[in-house]
Amino acid sequence: MMEKGVESDELWLLLLFSLVVLGSTVTGYFTGKIVGNIVAEIERFSWPLMIALLPFIGVTWGIIAGGAGGIFIFLFGAIPGAVIGGAVGAFALTLFTIAHRLLNEGGELRRGKLPPLAIGVSALAASIILGFPIS
Repeated sequence: MMEKGVESDELWLLLLFSLVVLGSTVTGYFTGKIVGNIVAEIERFSWPLMIALLPFIGVTWGIIAGGAGGIFIFLFGAIPGAVIGGAVGAFALTLFTIAHRLLNEGGELRRGKLPPLAIGVSALAASIILGFPIS
């Protein structure tokens, strides 16, 4: 009879992946303040110009955050982390900003609109990446 429990290899991987997530999260949080200010300025532009610029801001932010998290996977992980982060950043930031511009009132989202918007954009990005049917 096999005993069920956490093996040392599993614990090591859990710690490693936790560091990856923590690295990306902390980097994304602190750089997000800068990105937020940039996006606030871009939201004042015309719709076509705003939509054209947002993916570039998102891909840059994603590369920085994804690469920072990937560093914990033997430095090599920074490359795929940056690629994945860039793709998700370009998509998610663009979608979020478009929705934010449509829903804001006087430059601010009304209380209660931000959590569903953030969760919805994140869930949509995850469903596309994981290949779940959206319809």
